[in-house]
Formats: sequence, structure tokens, C-alpha cells
Amino acid sequence: MRKCADMKYHFAAKLRIYPSSEQKHMIAVNDGASRFVYNRMTANDRDLHAMKKAAGMCPAYRERIAYLEQVRSSKKELVNTIPFLNDKNVDSLAVDNAIKNHNLAWKRFREVPGTGVPGFHKRSYEQSYQTNAHYRKDAASWEDGNVHFVKRSAGEQVPHLITLPMLGTIRFRCSEKVLFMLISHKEDTRIGTITIRRDNCGDYYAVLQISSDTPFTESLRKTGTCVGIDMNLTDLYTDSDGRVIDNPKYGRGMKKKLAKAQRRLSRMKEAAIKDSRPLSGSSNYQKQRLRTAVLQRKVSRSREDYLQVQSKRLVESQDMIVSEDLKVKSLLRNHRLAYGISDVSWGRFMELLGQKAALYGKEYLKVPARYTTQTCSVCGFVCKGEDKIPLGVSEWVCPGCGSHHDRNHNAAVVVLQRGLAIKAMQAG
Repeated sequence: MRKCADMKYHFAAKLRIYPSSEQKHMIAVNDGASRFVYNRMTANDRDLHAMKKAAGMCPAYRERIAYLEQVRSSKKELVNTIPFLNDKNVDSLAVDNAIKNHNLAWKRFREVPGTGVPGFHKRSYEQSYQTNAHYRKDAASWEDGNVHFVKRSAGEQVPHLITLPMLGTIRFRCSEKVLFMLISHKEDTRIGTITIRRDNCGDYYAVLQISSDTPFTESLRKTGTCVGIDMNLTDLYTDSDGRVIDNPKYGRGMKKKLAKAQRRLSRMKEAAIKDSRPLSGSSNYQKQRLRTAVLQRKVSRSREDYLQVQSKRLVESQDMIVSEDLKVKSLLRNHRLAYGISDVSWGRFMELLGQKAALYGKEYLKVPARYTTQTCSVCGFVCKGEDKIPLGVSEWVCPGCGSHHDRNHNAAVVVLQRGLAIKAMQAG
């Protein structure tokens, strides 16, 4: 069976799993093992990075550098120096994936400008580790490996069960649409990385990375239309056809309630520290922590569901979608706008548009964001200097041709014009 990287189509399925007490213990053990290995490798590389800078002035560092290089390149030596990694409950693939993730982080640091030195993974109430599915050489479908659904007899009313590496058989729940796709889409399909995680609220999930040579969904019908969108803080976006999609502002709606819960949690923490009680043994603190985590998850899920629905509707109705290539990370440095930008979640919305366009056979294009709100869509005049339009102005008149514009709609039209120009250049 071919590797996941060699297959054309990729999909991720998220399952809510219900592990037993023994399985929860195994998940905690593998989370600790993978975090320990990642941090040990990161500590070695941070020392190596610092010593290489000073090696020219301090020759005594050379022997230490040689040793750290040896440890970095040898998994066997790492495992031998950490006896608990040989425990029967530790998944060796969790260790392999921790080393792989460490190497990817340092590769990104060396190759991508502006990337900081990789840091350490802190212990928290969240847990996660990665493992992999394995197959025989003559495997015909993904169920011929060590990850498969437990078959049920016709009409048998039993929970859905799946077998996962090391954990064994475990009960799960997921969308019926996703489940049908997984069960029916077996041929020429392979499961790659499996991420097992527990969130802050104590719920467990398994995320399956699935690859195939055949598409997971049918392409949507062509509509023959294209649209440009301008994302802003007042609304989610305004498109070039004049439609305005509302921004529900879930974070602001829950802000007071969440702030009250967080203040109460902070007071409980201070009281526990004052009485020299560990937070893990403070039942009131743990109850309040769970209430706070549930509120935060409610905001996150509401926002995610809204973005999923709006991105799907946009992809269904258009053949090509054009948006600004917003540098969200840089925009978040403005402390006055950071909360609003995080609440509307531009980055996640653009990510979903790209994913759904590729999944359903549509096209998503990003164009440079420079001067989109300052450019007249009729004559192309760019407002600069004294003519520059302030941030709070929603309507303006072009100094060049006298056209009256709604700021957001005009920007969406300019975005579409730039997208069509790029497509024409690519075609020519």
C-alpha cells in the first residue's frame, strides 16, 4: 500500500472517544513520554545552538558540541538514557513522532525568517500524543491495518467501536456523514497519523489523518460566478455583489460572564496557595476551572460552527473566491484591535475557504492587501497623503472621478479586480 504523502487527496476525521480508566492512564503516560522526549531534544538543541555561536572563542565547547550532536542523531542512545521509555504502556511511535515534531520545529526555525527558537512543551490539563497506523504489504483497504472499525451484525444496537494502536478497542461517536464516508471509502485509502488528545474539559478525541487516490467528496456544480470579499471588524465580510455577512462577536457576548468566572478562579488559586494546598487537591478550584474551560470552549465552538457554515455557503455559490492576503499575526500587535481580530477570526476563515475550495473543486485566491480600501474601483485613483481615508470613515467620494463609495463594498470590488488581473496574467 502506498504512503499517505504519495496520495492525492487528504482528509481529517475527528472522533469523540470514550476511553476506560486503563486507557486514560495509557493516554496520560504517552502524553508525558512524548512531551519529555520533545523537551529533552529541545534542551539539547538549544544548548547546541548557543554553544555553536561561541565555539570559535571557546574551543572547550567542541567536545560538548560533539556529544550533543551524537545524542541528537541517535534515538537508541536517547531511549537508553531514559529507562521509563521502555515501559510496556509507552507507544514507541509516540516517541518517534515527538522526535519528528522536534526536527520539524527546528527546521522551520532555520529556514523561515522571523521564526523564534523552539520552546518547551509545558504540562497542562490538556494531553496529546501522536501514533501511526500500520499495514501489511498486501493490504487492500485501510481496515487491513491495526486501525479498523469493529463490525456489527445487522440490526445490532451496540455503540460504535474502533481499534486504535496500543489503546485497543474503544467506543466513539462522530458525525453520521463522516462515519458513512469512512465505512464506504475503504479502497485505495490509508490512515496515517493518529492524534489522541484530551481537552481542558476532560473530553477525549482521536483525529485520523486519511489519504486516498480518489476524492472523498464530489465536486460541486459550477455556477459561472466569482466574488471578491473584504473582511472587516464590523461584519465578517462584505462581498463585491454588495452582500454583508454579519459578525456575531461570540467573544464579546460572553466576555463579562467569562471574566467573572476567571476572576473567581484566580481568587480560588490565591486562597489555595495561601493555605499551602496543591491545586490538584483543591476540589473547588478544579470545579471552577472546569466551568471556565466549558465557557471558553462554548465561545470557540460557536465561532467555529459559524465560520464553517459561512465558508461552505460561499464555496457553494461561487466558482472563484478572492480575498486579501491579510497578515493576521502582524495585525494582532495592535492592542486596540487585537481582541476584535481574534473574535472575528480572519485567519481561520481564510483557512476554511482554502480547504473547502480544494475539497469541492472550486478556487480560492489571495491578493495583496495594500491600498485595497484606499483605491477607487471606478478610476483606480489611490488615496494617499492628505487624501488618505481615515479608519472610521465608512463612505467616501473619490477625488479623481467623484464616484461615491461604500468603503467595504468598494474594497471588495478592488479585491476582485486584482484577482481577475492575476488570473489573466496566469492564463496569458
